[in-house]
Amino acid sequence: MIQAERLEAIQNLSDTNDIVTWEYLEDLLSVSRSTIRRDVNELENAGILRKTTGGFVFNPKTHRSEPSNRMRQVSNTEEKIKIAKAGLEYIENNSFIMLDSGSTVTELARQIPNILNLYVVTYDFQHITYLEEKENITSYLAGGVVRKGFTACHGHFAEKMMSNFHANTCFLGADGVTPSFGISGFNSYDVHLKQIMIEQSERVILLADHSKFGKDAFTFVASVKDIDVIITDNKTPENQVEALRDLGVKVVVVE
Repeated sequence: MIQAERLEAIQNLSDTNDIVTWEYLEDLLSVSRSTIRRDVNELENAGILRKTTGGFVFNPKTHRSEPSNRMRQVSNTEEKIKIAKAGLEYIENNSFIMLDSGSTVTELARQIPNILNLYVVTYDFQHITYLEEKENITSYLAGGVVRKGFTACHGHFAEKMMSNFHANTCFLGADGVTPSFGISGFNSYDVHLKQIMIEQSERVILLADHSKFGKDAFTFVASVKDIDVIITDNKTPENQVEALRDLGVKVVVVE
């Protein structure tokens, strides 16, 4: 079991356990005490839990709130790489694309081939660190208020700039995906930015790993009918996939 899988397994314990001992976690994960301590330190730094005598306790309701930027980066890493690679199939040479904030979209930005000629606009400056290395890509950063603890801008200035662009394709991330409520997020600051991207794009691609499905986050972003293609991994529940397809959404499941 890789670290990302262990971190997810530990977090999932918060649904049924308030206190977890080192012995219980050793038996559950079948790894050494030193490995467990490294994982727990990672989660403690992310604000998910705090260590105590003999184990650790989960911080109240943190598993229901927005994950930290660091936590997003290390969760479901293998799935995000596969999803990002599948997303490359929807990027055409000499096209204009918009990139949402988020770790899976960051992976997409990292993997875009250098040979493609593209114009890319985003409000996440972590994407820019990958795009500026690619000599055939012209990138634009929709700047505004920098959100503390994350690598993204928001607010009036970012929204105004984003609304001045038109894209062939935009790539969105999400914190929650359900057929009934739609696409949702924990952060209300960038909702309007996401909605502008949808309005200003000819085609909308959602990149979301299995952990995002079957749950609603705090803020509504868009109906699933506003999404042309959803790319996810094979751990996403089949009933969720079929319900989305019944609504006319193309769902691509990567193996």
